Amino acid sequence: IYLVRGELEGLAARVAAETITPAELRTLDGIQEEMVERLAKGDTSQQSALNQRFHRTIAAATRFTTLAELIELALRRVARYRVGIRRFE
Repeated sequence: IYLVRGELEGLAARVAAETITPAELRTLDGIQEEMVERLAKGDTSQQSALNQRFHRTIAAATRFTTLAELIELALRRVARYRVGIRRFE
């Protein structure tokens, strides 16, 4: 799933580079700043949620619904995989 997710998100980044709005760029900047601030404080509790929000914002900026849906599916599968891994730790 990580290979597929990487390919989908790479495509989304290339497309979004041409279509993203200034407001969406500000949103991405804000998410990235929050991630850095939380990490600096040693708070990792929201990193996964912030990371998903970051990637969803890029996917939405492509204006390609199908691509955004595929990325959403990949994000959910990764989340389920991570939950399964935590059960065995």
